[in-house]
Amino acid sequence: MKKYVKKTPKRVLLISSLCFLGLLCFIVFYYLNKPVDAQDDLKVQTVKPEMPIFDNAPEVIETQENPSILDADTLGSNLVKEQFTLLADIYAEQAKYPTSSLPIKDLDLAKTPAPFEQANVSMKVFDDNAELTTISIDASVDKFQYFEGDDIQIRVVINGAEAHTFFSAEANIQNENSDPLLTTNKQLVSDSNHSNVLLAMVDTNNFKADGKSNELLLRVQVQIDGKQHITTVPFYYSYASARLQAVAGSQPKDEYLEIPVQYEVFESGYYYVTGYLDDAQTNQPLIRLQAEGQMSEGRDELLLKAHQLALKDAGSPGPYKLRIASSYRGANPGEGNDVPTAIDASFFDIPAFAFDRYADTAYSNQEVSDRLEALRELAE
Repeated sequence: MKKYVKKTPKRVLLISSLCFLGLLCFIVFYYLNKPVDAQDDLKVQTVKPEMPIFDNAPEVIETQENPSILDADTLGSNLVKEQFTLLADIYAEQAKYPTSSLPIKDLDLAKTPAPFEQANVSMKVFDDNAELTTISIDASVDKFQYFEGDDIQIRVVINGAEAHTFFSAEANIQNENSDPLLTTNKQLVSDSNHSNVLLAMVDTNNFKADGKSNELLLRVQVQIDGKQHITTVPFYYSYASARLQAVAGSQPKDEYLEIPVQYEVFESGYYYVTGYLDDAQTNQPLIRLQAEGQMSEGRDELLLKAHQLALKDAGSPGPYKLRIASSYRGANPGEGNDVPTAIDASFFDIPAFAFDRYADTAYSNQEVSDRLEALRELAE
């Protein structure tokens, strides 16, 4: 079901901005007009230096007609104008691109989590006297979202233990009610390359997802020199609403590079997809892409579109790699959660196209232009 977003009136945006700036101006006005002499609230004192800062500096003559400092009204007005000018400049830079095709400024935001990084819990170890030791336990699974039939890789790392310390670990998978899903605990074994790393794999073919998106818990029991320590790691396990299978037929069309994302849809609904377009040679993240739309059961697709100006500003004509950051069906009425889609590959190849294949057309949006014009007027 498509979600419609009511447009926020321009007046509401401007009023909220003015409220913030009004508070700033009030603070400035208060401190500039705060009485120096508590016995005379109407007396405002100014301090003139006994000697000029520069040898040839003219003496400042303070009169009621020519004060040596700006009055609060003027200063407050200038601050408001400066803030609106800054806001307009930032908005103008972002308005050059559609929100579905934005250059990536912060590379950390486009980072793909490494295995065992996203679902990880670290625990400090205390001795029998409740004193903190040098030992810590890191427990994790290799990813945060699993689907029916996926293997769950478990890793436990013992850090800071002295040589010849004996430790072992076993794990169980539990549902949100803490009911074990494994009939017996899974014993972890030492990694052949790292003695302080314990590993295990759980086959989920016998697990059935109870609902659209379930939170499960990995419960790990670690024995260190005979003392037991317990920690849990949350993750999600569900069945997929669709499967993202391929990206094929990408090509320039007008001012966009169109990238069809192809699905096998198991449940009809309104879908969302977000991806990162990387340079295939340098692996540099270039553009954040988004698309959404209704998809029906069977074969269907969503269309990602990279704007030519974002591609040119990135300086890469390709080839590219498309990494899918997220893909899901939006929750229908009565559902508590969005329903994720499975993804068949970590990235998809996109061919190179010369920049002259694209129409040299700037992005234009009348509503965005109206907002920018209003900000410019307030900055005058």
